[in-house]
Amino acid sequence: MSRAQRRKKMLARLAKVMASALVVVVLLNIFVVRQGRVRLNSMEPALSDGDWILFEKLVMSRGGPGRFDIVVFKAPEDPDTVYIKRVVGLPNEIVEARGGALWVDGDPQALPVGVDWGKESFGPETVRAAHYFVVGDHLAASEDSRTWGAVPRDYILGRVFWRFWPPAEWKVFRRGGALQDGVEDGDQEIQADE
Repeated sequence: MSRAQRRKKMLARLAKVMASALVVVVLLNIFVVRQGRVRLNSMEPALSDGDWILFEKLVMSRGGPGRFDIVVFKAPEDPDTVYIKRVVGLPNEIVEARGGALWVDGDPQALPVGVDWGKESFGPETVRAAHYFVVGDHLAASEDSRTWGAVPRDYILGRVFWRFWPPAEWKVFRRGGALQDGVEDGDQEIQADE
């Protein structure tokens, strides 16, 4: 086999590998993982304006998001707009904030590390079946379920699991807003507030 034939064969193999990799990336993007860019500041300090995140779309097939998961969703008042907020109320619960503390069904709940609502209050709000009550970590700067109500289950696009940009500040978000390894907890822009 001549050198030109070997080179042609190697390029054909490379093209097949690249095509296969592209198909895998497209399928992952469609069915499993999507990236997005955070806009504005209602999720500070967990997420800031300009951060890039990955969110997994399979959360709904695994029972839906849990309390304190950060989710990406279509805005109830405008399904063409996408937001990112933290789940604080699950279906059929009564949620409220009293002086910066979260209460669910009359019981106090510890907020995730880094979340400080100051002295903010809201509610009580009853979350309907198949809905989630979501708020920004920076409550005073957030437009969220306090304004437009709980988010329908069908509007949730996924759960944030990784902030990968900026690289020096990457974080992994476990379910429920927990820390991983001592680290705090698509191609579209995601509004952190209005």
